[in-house]
Parts: sequence; structure tokens; C-alpha cells
Amino acid sequence: MFFFGCGRRVSKNDLLEILNVFSESKIQRFFFWMSPNPQEEEMTGWLGDNGLKPFKGTTYPTLIRPVENVDPFPAGLAVRRVSGREVESRKDAILRIFEPWPCSFFFQCVDRDGFDHFLAYDGDTPVSAAILAHDGEFAYLGWAGTAEAHRGKGSQNALIRARLNRAAELGCRVACSETLAMLKTSLGNLERNGFEKAYYKKVYVWQS
Repeated sequence: MFFFGCGRRVSKNDLLEILNVFSESKIQRFFFWMSPNPQEEEMTGWLGDNGLKPFKGTTYPTLIRPVENVDPFPAGLAVRRVSGREVESRKDAILRIFEPWPCSFFFQCVDRDGFDHFLAYDGDTPVSAAILAHDGEFAYLGWAGTAEAHRGKGSQNALIRARLNRAAELGCRVACSETLAMLKTSLGNLERNGFEKAYYKKVYVWQS
């Protein structure tokens, strides 16, 4: 996965370099997500010139809310921030939480600066997982999953609130999260916990 930041203007060559990585790797289909930015019109033209088309599927809302302490969600689960040692010891359960999607990043960034990992336990079994990424006054809630048999029991609401409280402890002022509009439960959980839609990403797809 590649990201453009805000440190400098993006050139057409920057974009072509990214697209060439996928082309040379024989990737048959990939997506380009674009948030609102001063080069939006220019970059849209470059994408079209290189065969990418607007994606006609679900939309991708980005949501924000102020960071403040909130009451824990009464889900009857034990929610806690966990270390790399605990993540490794619960690896099989965490893999089941994210099935059928890959979750290598969850393991790769544990115990790294700027990342806090959370697990929600039903008894001794982790049933839900999520990450809080943070940098200065900004917090990002992402990489969340719940084991299929335990969905609908409040674990994601509990993890959202636990991460907001951790963000407040760290001195963050703004929290951001993302989801897919078609994931009604995920979107509803975020909005129920005070997140509001800020914008929708423009998504382009390339297919061989």
C-alpha cells in the first residue's frame, strides 16, 4: 500500500511510479483512494489518462469527532490495551477474529511508537480487536474486527470508547476513522459514538 502525504505537491511522475509498481507486479485490479486536496482536479485527469475509472460500488466515508473522555460501553466484555507478548500468545484467536481477511499489519506494528493495540475478551477468549494510531493531537481508529460468532454483542462499541479514552490520555484532540457505507453496523457504531461524516473519498479502479 502506498500513500501520498501533504509535505509537497504530487507530480505526474510520482503517480506514474506508483501505478508502475502495480503494473510490473502483474496486478490485475487495484484501487486509488483520494481525499479532498488542492490537486484533486489535476490528479483526477492523470488517473483518467492512465486508465483508471471512478469506482461504481460502495462509498468510503471518513468520519471525525473531538477527543474527550467517554463512559465505557457496557458490553460485559473485558477490554484492554495489550502488549506484543499478549498479541503473540493470542495469535490464533486474533487470526480468527479477522477471518477471512489478512491481518498481518496488526502483528507488524504492535509495540511500535504511535500504535496501541486493544483486545476485547469474553472470558479468556479474545473476540474483537482494534488499533489506535496516534501522532500529536491526531488519533486514528482503525484495523478493527470481531469474530463472526461474537458479532452484535457490543464489542466494537466498547473498543471505540476504549480507544477514545486512550487518545484523550495521550492528549489527542481530534479522532478520525473510516469505513464503507455498505457496512451499516460499522458506520452505525461510529456515528453512535459521536463520529460525523467529514467527506467521502473519491475511489478509482484500474482493471486489466
